[in-house]
Amino acid sequence: MNGKRLWFISDTAVFKQEFLSFASTYASAMEEVFEKQNNPVERKKQLKIANQMIIELKKIYKQAYLKNKLSEIEELLFHENKYVRCVAATYSLIYNYDLAQKVLNDLLNLPVPNYVAPIARLSLASWEKGLLNPENIDHALPK
Repeated sequence: MNGKRLWFISDTAVFKQEFLSFASTYASAMEEVFEKQNNPVERKKQLKIANQMIIELKKIYKQAYLKNKLSEIEELLFHENKYVRCVAATYSLIYNYDLAQKVLNDLLNLPVPNYVAPIARLSLASWEKGLLNPENIDHALPK
């Protein structure tokens, strides 16, 4: 998927599919890193994939905000995969704070081992510090 293409998303179905695709790839990579007994080389490879997916998700987030389409990811707050829910909640805080915060807090309280909890905690802390403002998200993107 070409990152430049994302800036021209106008169709809601395409937007939702792109977001879900990147979030699902991120989720798979995070499961490989934290929940499987992979060797260090494989873990590094999966972390690189996860980081790239976050970069793409930030681009989609900014575009969705500018085009007033953040509501389209709300249904992903109920996705079966906890990492997808976490990403959707992170990027829904600006749109539906109460529900997104509830989802992130629920993720914090999952039974141990809970590898998504630090990500949810970081999302909440980042929001509180203003680091998830879509108008300023470019600071977190590589040049």
